[in-house]
Amino acid sequence: NMQSEEKWILDTDCGMMILAVFIALKHLDLVAITTVSGNTSAHNAAINVSIIQSTKGKKIPIFTGSEHPILNKPNHIGEIHGHDGFGGM
Repeated sequence: NMQSEEKWILDTDCGMMILAVFIALKHLDLVAITTVSGNTSAHNAAINVSIIQSTKGKKIPIFTGSEHPILNKPNHIGEIHGHDGFGGM
């Protein structure tokens, strides 16, 4: 487990990008995780991150960002990503 000397903030919609979050939790010195609306709502993304980090025994602060994109309407594709962004897992 090679920890980076740099401090990181991970910004994610944490839907099906679960693998990226697992990798970041293992290899980066994360000081915070922020969630945004994307494949799911920012609220669901925060729940998903909380679930993932609890399986890794981590306690990194999670901050929920905007539920709405700046320029477009939210486009959560439930048929692909499920209602929770995890495909209903």
